[in-house]
Amino acid sequence: MTKDSIPVRTTFLVLLLAALWGGNVVAIKIGLRGIPPLAAAGIRFGIALPLIAIWARMRHVSLKPRAGEVIPLLIVGLIFTIQIAILNWGTRLTLAGRATVILHTYPVFVAFLAHFMIPGDRLSWYRLIGVICAFAGIVVVFWEKLAIGPGGSMVGDLLCLGSGFLLGLLTVLIKRYVQAIAAPRLLVWQMIIGVPLFFALHLLFDSGSAFEFPPPVVAAVLYQAVVVGVFCFLTWYSILKRYRPSRLTVLFFTAPLWGLLASYLLLGEGISIGLAIGAGMVALGIFLVNRG
Repeated sequence: MTKDSIPVRTTFLVLLLAALWGGNVVAIKIGLRGIPPLAAAGIRFGIALPLIAIWARMRHVSLKPRAGEVIPLLIVGLIFTIQIAILNWGTRLTLAGRATVILHTYPVFVAFLAHFMIPGDRLSWYRLIGVICAFAGIVVVFWEKLAIGPGGSMVGDLLCLGSGFLLGLLTVLIKRYVQAIAAPRLLVWQMIIGVPLFFALHLLFDSGSAFEFPPPVVAAVLYQAVVVGVFCFLTWYSILKRYRPSRLTVLFFTAPLWGLLASYLLLGEGISIGLAIGAGMVALGIFLVNRG
């Protein structure tokens, strides 16, 4: 049953997830120093898949699709694969700080799509102001790139924006499906579908790239696989089953700020005035759009 009120413990847990997810794009950027984008996705979720399968078995959750589940599992699996693939490619082509800010427009897409796809999760005029604010922040980020912004790529930025939209769509679909399909089964089948597709796409588009595994790259891949791919995903899916997505994603307004901080500390990327203003507007928009 979906609830409107969120306990304090759950609030802090979602804020922790926001911080961990905020650092994910930075981890992707570090991992791409040694591993091609599509292969990196395959390795990341290839590590996460058996860990989640073991967890599901310990919880006595069957991973075998039941009647009526095959089509929903295929849908989320394909969207998941495309979303991660273009995120990795986009992150490779732009700065991690920019990718983080742009990707984290996805809660705005969640609120907008939930208005049409989830009964009772309405987008009020007040939330519409938040949508406008968040996208104004993205305009600031893109304008800076067009005007004076050094580094990165417009193609990379656009790929990350597309990934943000697909992540928003995926969140809303999972919210609908998780009421009838166990969260571990949803997550495992995304990876069962995604992992072979990631490697197949790597062979098709990027097979000539070299692989290197220095310690930072290994640590970054393990962070993506275990911390984000297992802990964050399972925790998020279990919370989504009990609370409205637009009530939860308000707590993710800090994620782009954490990502900017991580890109500054770990990659030495500068934080320009335009990027900081854009990130702040995105964070404010996420807060307004989902304010309950």
